[in-house]
Amino acid sequence: SSYRPAASPPQPFRPLGRPAPASMGLQENPECGAAPARLPMDKLLRVSAIALFSTVGSVLFGLDIGYIGPIIESQSFKHDVAHIDRGSIPSGTEGLIVSLFSIGAIVTACPLVSSYFLESLGRKVSIMAGSIVFIVGSVVQAAAWTSAQLL
Repeated sequence: SSYRPAASPPQPFRPLGRPAPASMGLQENPECGAAPARLPMDKLLRVSAIALFSTVGSVLFGLDIGYIGPIIESQSFKHDVAHIDRGSIPSGTEGLIVSLFSIGAIVTACPLVSSYFLESLGRKVSIMAGSIVFIVGSVVQAAAWTSAQLL
């Protein structure tokens, strides 16, 4: 027969053995380790607002990618941006226009890139700088007369 010690109640994850800070919302319960407590209303509202804005941003990101296909095929886009009156935009240029939006998002979301800006500038300044770059890029693309400006 093998000896098995009695199972201990589950313990919350605490890095380096430090006690859980009060801000984590954990209350010690001697019967079952630690049970999560309800979040205060102000934190719950903040978390809900962040989740809502993240969801809206993700939907708009997908919507932008979905709209680029019909826009590239429109005659006004071909005439005004690609300067083509008949025919179609070369497939390589069309693929580049569609993919650059996603490539830009992938590169800036890469932890190696984003952590550099977060460490050197801080979270708030990084968000403001990213917003300024986004606005400038939007203005340049909105005013584009050639596909080179659009890219």
